[in-house]
Amino acid sequence: MDKQEKNNLLVWLIVIVMLGSTLGYALLSSGYFKENKQETNQEENTSSINFKASDVNAVVKEIYNSMIFLAYTDLELKDADSKIYSVDGIKKVSSTWMPESSSGLGNPIYRANIIFSKRDPYDLYSELSKISDFKQSTAYLNALVELPKVITIYNKDLNMQREYTLNDQLVNAIISIESKKGDLLLVSVDLSLSGSKEKYLSCIETANLSARPKMFLKDENFTISTIKPVLNINAVLKLSKANEDINLEKLIDDINSFENVLSTNLRFSNPSNYFVISLDSNYESLQSDLNSALYGINGVSNVSFYPSSQEILIDYNTNNFMSLKQSIEEIITSFNFKIKDFDEPSYTLLGDLNTDSVEHNLELSEKIFNLLNERNFESKIMQYATFDVNYFYSENGEKHILEDGNFSALVKPSHNVGDLANLYVQYYVVRDKIVYINAKEKE
Repeated sequence: MDKQEKNNLLVWLIVIVMLGSTLGYALLSSGYFKENKQETNQEENTSSINFKASDVNAVVKEIYNSMIFLAYTDLELKDADSKIYSVDGIKKVSSTWMPESSSGLGNPIYRANIIFSKRDPYDLYSELSKISDFKQSTAYLNALVELPKVITIYNKDLNMQREYTLNDQLVNAIISIESKKGDLLLVSVDLSLSGSKEKYLSCIETANLSARPKMFLKDENFTISTIKPVLNINAVLKLSKANEDINLEKLIDDINSFENVLSTNLRFSNPSNYFVISLDSNYESLQSDLNSALYGINGVSNVSFYPSSQEILIDYNTNNFMSLKQSIEEIITSFNFKIKDFDEPSYTLLGDLNTDSVEHNLELSEKIFNLLNERNFESKIMQYATFDVNYFYSENGEKHILEDGNFSALVKPSHNVGDLANLYVQYYVVRDKIVYINAKEKE
């Protein structure tokens, strides 16, 4: 098998993995690999053994200005090539159909090996993917990666596994379009050995560990840089405290009627038809008796037990929740258990409210809190503040960059610009950059 045939075979393998099991099965059924395997056997002596290594660590050392672009298209080959050339930075295109028309599979895939001038590969692919004549496109990069000196290789058919020392740790690989220089990858390695001699080695990315978000937590004081004229409302009304004639839409209208309210984006939800209670000790030995007793309560439609966590989930179908709750508490008490937690169904009111000025945030928050309190809601009303920060340090001393140079958090309405706020911060990092952040002042 010459070098070009090996490259073609490698790309076919990628197409099977990346474009779906149906197409992959069809390609295998077409006999393509069987024919190529026969050619390989004719060229290589019988002592050659094929091995695989899975989940091998690899570091991207260099990304070449070379891309494999795959897509469905109704264009002729030369017309598809012209579309590729129309994108800035394309130097050379070498294309073919996959599978070939002789396979009889139909609906061929356009495959283009593209050499491009120096530019961000993902930006280039983004332009190519926007060409309307290309459907379901994807792309891969040719790269140089560094593997461990010793890898574990195996051949399942021969039930063989052993440690193998690579001739060269730097090998060419095909990696995802999103991968970048310096990324840590997991790769799959295919290796053919004739004695101790490497006949060929191929390497394909299977996962990018550097691109996986990592979560970090912080509990720290930050200085408020700006405050927005926006309040956040999070209110809960337990079902046992709700009046029968509760009207949440009317409640939102009442909030909108306050002076200095510009607009609201509030939404409410109704209580669920189930709840969970937690007991103070293990009830497993009495579960059968508890089940019978709870099912005997009017309004209980289903009971599910979780003895490992000492919890009971109860579905109900009654409007008289106070009576239901009281009956359940009496039953639990009769078995000499105590209820540690009664996760009661609730109405919720959530969303933001825009004020006409930051100066009115505190006054409005107090008015809204009092209104909700009169209706038996438990509420938290906060305001949005921004904090000028360029980076965080993790507990291990890792520096995580905030590209925007600031972040937003919910703080108490009593705060002003320049105040310190003790924040609980949860954030996610990809390649040392913060991609998502959620922060709120501690109570």
